[in-house]
Amino acid sequence: MKIIKTASGKTEVRINKKEWQTIGKKQGWMKKAMADYSRIPETTMASLRRMQEEAKIGGGPAAVNPSNYGGFLGSVLKNDLKAAVFSADSENLACLKDILSFIHWEVGE
Repeated sequence: MKIIKTASGKTEVRINKKEWQTIGKKQGWMKKAMADYSRIPETTMASLRRMQEEAKIGGGPAAVNPSNYGGFLGSVLKNDLKAAVFSADSENLACLKDILSFIHWEVGE
């Protein structure tokens, strides 16, 4: 956490993602917001783990290529909700929030 003075004289607090997560865990916010990754189908989870590795190796989430992940996950990565919903099977559709949470928290923003 950093406290800085801006050019206009205002004081700002800067907190990075890890610090926010630590605060959230201590306050119990994370329990309410965290998804249940165990609901994600095994095949989808395997793709998500591969995506996580691709982001890590490539230097961040921008390195993840949506075309490597088929119709459903590719649409999710492209932020194409309509295509994601219409291409999802019933299992993936039921846990779409969990999948999105995994991509946000585990792969990156």
